[in-house]
Amino acid sequence: MCIASDIDYTLIDFEPGNIAGLQAITDVLGEDIAKESNRLFYLILEGFRHLSDEMWNGKDEFGWLMEEIRRLESGFASLYGMRSWSREVYLLLAARKFGRVLTAAELQDARDRFFYAARQASRLYDDAVPLFEHLSHRSISLLAMTGSDCVLRIMDDCSLEYDPDYSREYKKKRLEDIYRYAQDVLIGDPYDKPDPRFFDEMWARAHALCPSLTPETLLVLGDSEKNDLEVPRSRGWQTCLLKRT
Repeated sequence: MCIASDIDYTLIDFEPGNIAGLQAITDVLGEDIAKESNRLFYLILEGFRHLSDEMWNGKDEFGWLMEEIRRLESGFASLYGMRSWSREVYLLLAARKFGRVLTAAELQDARDRFFYAARQASRLYDDAVPLFEHLSHRSISLLAMTGSDCVLRIMDDCSLEYDPDYSREYKKKRLEDIYRYAQDVLIGDPYDKPDPRFFDEMWARAHALCPSLTPETLLVLGDSEKNDLEVPRSRGWQTCLLKRT
């Protein structure tokens, strides 16, 4: 058997990290931009927790935000798909709302400060280590899988470029605890959840860990119906939705 578990908000409590990162943005760009960028983050988070055909408050604004992301990422989205979790995009849109034009240096500094603070403050949930120990004791493989942090290269004119290796290496920095326990870690660069190619790679890696793997012996654990579970369920894999309070 193999368990493929999402990381953020499933194994890692990212909320303290997000709060710390928000303060870091406030320190350099001000509270208004920080709060608006955070509101956009939570709108994306909420949007991906709903199925595609599900009605919910905020769905129209979520659609608007996805279109804005598509516009800002038009140079690479057709090749790799949209980088929906890009903090750079949230910051640019937040600054625009308040009539401010950020320089490339300001944007990169705010982004880097956010992730440094988030890395220092994020923690494993209290039940994560007991889970790791239980799986190890029963010889159940753990494949940790996570969406990209969508860290983009910032050009001098504040246009954005996506380099999968750059984004992947950036996220690895805040997953040290996960690498200590999981037998493999899959990060969504270049193809991210819910792209079927992400789950093709997940199956290949899970099968490498458990050569006798079948759909019935792969359990996918996550906090998002749309991002984590919709595709696995369509393929007949076992799924479990975890909602942290």
